[in-house]
Amino acid sequence: MKNYYDILGLDTSASQEEIKNAYRKLSLKFHPDKNYNDSFYASMFKQVHEAYTTLGDLTKRAIYDENLKQQSAKRLNFSKNAPDSPKYPVPKGKRKKRDVWKPVRRWRYIKRGFLCANILMAFLLFISSDIISNNHRQGVVIARKGVNVRESPASNAQILVTIPNNKKVFIIDDQGPEDFVLGQQGHWKRIKYKSYKGWVWGELIETDEREKETASP
Repeated sequence: MKNYYDILGLDTSASQEEIKNAYRKLSLKFHPDKNYNDSFYASMFKQVHEAYTTLGDLTKRAIYDENLKQQSAKRLNFSKNAPDSPKYPVPKGKRKKRDVWKPVRRWRYIKRGFLCANILMAFLLFISSDIISNNHRQGVVIARKGVNVRESPASNAQILVTIPNNKKVFIIDDQGPEDFVLGQQGHWKRIKYKSYKGWVWGELIETDEREKETASP
């Protein structure tokens, strides 16, 4: 049987006014509308409402108190018959009160942990993509009207994006399939431009001069 007094954070001798105030405070704290319909807070709100439904009614509370006393008596008899149980029960004033907010704080720590993990993962993905981009050679578009980035190395392939003239790109593979395009024999190049990856005609992309100077002995 649930201890409704523990759920409301009250003692069994609490008055009806104290029960009412505790219910108002906890119902506002755990209300789903204030906690983005979180399942944990919804469960706590349901328990608080259930406790107040019983303890807030004098008739129901009297029946509940009687059942609670009987249950406590059964537990006390069991503890007396247990071989390692203390001779006397712990005095009421020295009993540890249940911390109602402990599961709430624990849930907050778990949510904060998930948030930090997601931020860290996003940061690592950003760093890894930046490192990959830095390992690729840079190139510059030398077509006056820009160059089309295609889905596959073919002149009739779908166009993903058009890169304007003099824009820098990252060359992933400069030895793609050989083809005859625009009256010239050459290779397709696989490049990366912003978030797009695709193929462009190699004669329209020139390796950055700084890359040439770095590669030359």
